[in-house]
Amino acid sequence: MTSTAKIGALLSSVTGASGATVGGVYYFSKETIGSLIKSDVLGEEVDFNESWKSQHKKLLDSKDSISPKLNEIKKKYSDNAKSEGHKALANWCKNAYSQTYKHAFSSENNDLLIEVKKYCIQPIKDKLTNDKKPTLSGNTDKSTFENNYKKLKTHDEKNGKLDSKLLALKESFKESPTDTEWKALQSWCSETFEKPFKGSNNNDFKLVEIFCKKG
Repeated sequence: MTSTAKIGALLSSVTGASGATVGGVYYFSKETIGSLIKSDVLGEEVDFNESWKSQHKKLLDSKDSISPKLNEIKKKYSDNAKSEGHKALANWCKNAYSQTYKHAFSSENNDLLIEVKKYCIQPIKDKLTNDKKPTLSGNTDKSTFENNYKKLKTHDEKNGKLDSKLLALKESFKESPTDTEWKALQSWCSETFEKPFKGSNNNDFKLVEIFCKKG
């Protein structure tokens, strides 16, 4: 079983509600952190090593108040160049997935959920270096989106399957794109940048690499 499969199995084991019934009445239920984030979390394979390093740096750089266990990791593993800190954060995340978010007799554990979303899930945009990230509003990087739009004409789906929005742009392709076309691509990139990174072979990430990066 691959590490990604193991993460999936772990999340399956902690996903959803559990409870019991008495006389047909459901009297207890528990929802875990894992049930809310499911497959959005970073994996444990080599492909995610740089992501965990980046997330660990985010922890080290954070000025926010954090939970005691995260604070312990931050203090103990203060050198981002060493992988021990990356692994410690990954293990913290793995443990957090099985923690209770809420049950019938408690309120939501929003503080933990916020931390898990921040440190265990990495948006695709964070995989791009700053010099490769185009501006996602206005006309500053108009030429980038015009050039990337033109790639739709010859796009081979072996390099990434187009979703409905990109497919619509390809089907109505114009050799000389107007503001409507390149801004539609800009909007798609803005939306997709916020999706979770699920590996370098993930379809969303492959499409971002083609259509959203500056040259």
